[in-house]
Amino acid sequence: MRKLNESIDRFCALHPRLGITGLMRYIVIANAAVYILGLFDRSGMLYQVLFMDPQAVLHGQIWRLVSYVLIPSSDGFWLIISLMFYYWLGESLERLWGSTKFTVYYLSGTLLSALAVLLVYFIDKIPMPLVGAGYVNTALFMAYALTYRDATVRIYFILPVKMKWLANLEAAPHL
Repeated sequence: MRKLNESIDRFCALHPRLGITGLMRYIVIANAAVYILGLFDRSGMLYQVLFMDPQAVLHGQIWRLVSYVLIPSSDGFWLIISLMFYYWLGESLERLWGSTKFTVYYLSGTLLSALAVLLVYFIDKIPMPLVGAGYVNTALFMAYALTYRDATVRIYFILPVKMKWLANLEAAPHL
């Protein structure tokens, strides 16, 4: 892992202009815009065009490899809370790592999740759709929790909980 991290750091140092400054801001705004547009889309075609469908990707719709992260994973009040939370996480990590490393991290998580869906399709011939950035945002959350272990988050704006405990709760069902 250390060599991989050093390689990524070297790549980011050699290519500082490849980073998208404020990437999480754009993702959050796009999530909100897709949600609002989805409210007016009675047919549901908007989400059908954006979600990661392995069969559609193999037929040339390669935008689906990244567009699925623009589909909001919740709605209403919880959408606002989750977008604010992930914006906070992303901006904090971008300030710490720099724009290029954060962009590489987020886009590689996006592409690797999509490639995992394609791999499952190639092996089992099961077209498992990928809707929303749940896996990518969980990786973002875990990166933040491992970096800022003692940061405090207020659950329901009341109960203070340290990030290390939230990360343990997130990881526990997967053990």
